[in-house]
Amino acid sequence: MAIFLSDSTVRADWGERVALCELPGVSRMASHICHGSPHAIVKGYQALGSWIEANGSTITGPNRKVSLRWSGELDDYLTEIQFPVEMVS
Repeated sequence: MAIFLSDSTVRADWGERVALCELPGVSRMASHICHGSPHAIVKGYQALGSWIEANGSTITGPNRKVSLRWSGELDDYLTEIQFPVEMVS
């Protein structure tokens, strides 16, 4: 899960429990926004995987999961799933 913080926020509020790092850039990213309970996110991974395959791409690295809204009722959560991809020749 990604939480967007500044370096000073990490030091002041989280202490040694959190490490702030910059993720490497990628040239092409496939992503899918999931609305609803994080317990049902597997459907989002399946949909994104099917889309990647159907569009002639292949996954080239580890996925990223960004929690865009993660408070309140579970059905209101909003999560973005990302996979770096490249076109298959």
